[in-house]
Amino acid sequence: MKKNFYDFAIKKSSRSLSRTLSDSTKINALPWLLLITAIGAVLRLYHLGQASLWYDEANTIVFTNYVWHPLDLINIDKNTDPALFIVFTWAWKNFILLFWSFKPGSISYDFVLRFLPCLFGIACIPVVFFACKSVLKIGKASRGAEQVCSDNVAALIAATLVAISPFHLFYAQELRNYSLFTLLGTLVLWSLANALRKNSHWNFAILGLLLSLSFWNHFFSFWLFVVVDILIVLHFGFSVRYYFKWIFWHSISLLLCLPAIHQAYGVTQIVNGIKGQWMPAPDYKTAFITFKAFFAGYSPYAWAYWPLFLIAFILFFYGLYVIRKNCKAALLLLLWTWFPIIACVLIWRARDFSYYEIRLFLCSAMAASMGVAIGLSRIPHRPRAILLLLICLLTLPSLKAHYNNQIHPLQHHRLAVRHKVDNRDAAAYVGTHVEPGELIAHFSHVTMQPFRIYQPGLLQKHIVLTEDGIQGFLNAYPNEPMWRELELVPELIEDAVGSRDSVWLVISWWEAFEIPPSADDILNWFNSRFSVMEIEEFTGIKVVHFKRLSPQG
Repeated sequence: MKKNFYDFAIKKSSRSLSRTLSDSTKINALPWLLLITAIGAVLRLYHLGQASLWYDEANTIVFTNYVWHPLDLINIDKNTDPALFIVFTWAWKNFILLFWSFKPGSISYDFVLRFLPCLFGIACIPVVFFACKSVLKIGKASRGAEQVCSDNVAALIAATLVAISPFHLFYAQELRNYSLFTLLGTLVLWSLANALRKNSHWNFAILGLLLSLSFWNHFFSFWLFVVVDILIVLHFGFSVRYYFKWIFWHSISLLLCLPAIHQAYGVTQIVNGIKGQWMPAPDYKTAFITFKAFFAGYSPYAWAYWPLFLIAFILFFYGLYVIRKNCKAALLLLLWTWFPIIACVLIWRARDFSYYEIRLFLCSAMAASMGVAIGLSRIPHRPRAILLLLICLLTLPSLKAHYNNQIHPLQHHRLAVRHKVDNRDAAAYVGTHVEPGELIAHFSHVTMQPFRIYQPGLLQKHIVLTEDGIQGFLNAYPNEPMWRELELVPELIEDAVGSRDSVWLVISWWEAFEIPPSADDILNWFNSRFSVMEIEEFTGIKVVHFKRLSPQG
């Protein structure tokens, strides 16, 4: 029986890497870092275009239309996404068009668009290596050759954990800002470690610039500012004279963020007005589930992810214990990993509406990988090799689940993550069968944006049965100007269908395999007035073609 390439690659590489890392006094890090990065690149490029674009990815493409009007990018009446990744996507798309006239609707189209976040995801692997080495240098004036080699081992293991992480892989293959968020957050961590060691204007300037870019890319980077400030205060203590450089560059960073802060404030007001729940509120277990996801992703295989969680959890705190004499490095990894998680659990647990999403802690996952790697690097050679190989083997089921579009059945284990439905094939089917003037009616706006990307120019509308349905849609995210700008506000079914003789109905939902009962009400409305011509099922999507009944019918 043939093995999948990732089974073979990880098993073979982990055995070889384990043998090499078992001798911490004789190691040339660069060749191994290149090999680890290459493995991570292969894992991220594999199946890169396989899944269809989903709603959020389609919106990323739609929002690139605002780049020529920069004020629209930060106008919450038009866009609530941070601007940086949208600008990068616009630049990437136009750069590709210089060499290749690619059209929506193919695997290659999705592959090329996602290649940008994939590159950011690949770049995280060497960056975490250098960040880990820099963190371990905090508070150490002189370092012998053996200590440098030991740090290299820890940094290589950290890079390995990131390279094979299903969690990082998931977002490296998505046309969203999360892989860039991870990259910038890890660069911030690296720069912070350098700034704490050197306390120079240059290092604090780089740190401030990276923090600004991070916030322009994702508003959750607010927590990076908070943790950085806490760590600087703990590092410098009452030595006030050391703060001047940071205060200056921190102020510059905040000034650069002012337009994004204004946009983030508007988004916060919208979120405060949300009525209802999108996902379950976090509880005390959520923090541990989040840590588990750092190494197992959203895998449904409990037999693999619980042992992986326990190994990683123990190794993380063991890693902090063994570097306890370098308390500033240990404290940095502890706070970077756990402070945002615990703070958000407490905040969103107390709110009527929870916005706790596991993906928001991708930067914490990088620090967690460093802590686990340090723990592994400080145990005897043979157990280290065995544990590293065991971690790689326990990761394989999660990688398999990712490539097969399998996610955990319980929402608590995948907060804000849903099954990826087959928008591409469904849109292609409708596009090849629809007649001019026929309406494509969407039960949910979740399919509407991807269909518009794949089949531009077709008449498409979001439909509901009652006025309450329209109000319910607006209450779920109360930003009516943006919904109208995007033409996603639902229409009453009678108004949308009118006197048309033929309609295509697309049925799906955020939870694609838990369609709400109102879909049956829509179907019943059509069945009482139309006859079913054909029904086609795709992964997570049903397409029904209706023709109006004759007066005799």
